[in-house]
Amino acid sequence: MKSQVKGVREIRKCFRFAVVASLCMAPVVTLADTIPGFGGSAPFIFISEGVVNTGFGLGSSGDVVICENGASCVYSLSNTSGWSDVLVFYDSAHGPFSSAVYGGADKAVMFSVDETGFYSLANFLSNTEGLSSNGLVGATEAANGDWSYVTDNGTFFGNSALAVPEPSSLPLLVTVVTGLVLSRRTLARRLWTRLQ
Repeated sequence: MKSQVKGVREIRKCFRFAVVASLCMAPVVTLADTIPGFGGSAPFIFISEGVVNTGFGLGSSGDVVICENGASCVYSLSNTSGWSDVLVFYDSAHGPFSSAVYGGADKAVMFSVDETGFYSLANFLSNTEGLSSNGLVGATEAANGDWSYVTDNGTFFGNSALAVPEPSSLPLLVTVVTGLVLSRRTLARRLWTRLQ
């Protein structure tokens, strides 16, 4: 009976180790280079996908279409082929789906083909009141997903590539999983011989 309890304890220890190891050594997600190297004028303002961006001061409302790398696109809801993202400048009173033109936009959000849910390009296309008359095709992505949009207030830039695990973290994850499988087999073998 004591050997069974000891075997269960060993399995619990391995499980705790596996949980801690997987949390500590989860693949780090990195995006391609997002350091301003695009030219343009300072300040350089990084726009993140999946969040409401603030802190860049006040500007004009409007929609900026960002094209896929190598694609041509037009500023028209009737032809959205080639669109990768829409960068929308807005304020709280109007929201990101308004086509109104006004000064005082203090928020920016990216609606992206890479995202799901609220921040998806599909959500923007289904909920927008129309494209703002204060908008344009403002950028085309580079092969790595980098883009930039130059305004009088500064250069907005970002990266729209899909998040990919950092290459060095994949072998680490494989090593951890292999170690867990082998240790589980060893524990099972020990437990089996003690039970017989």
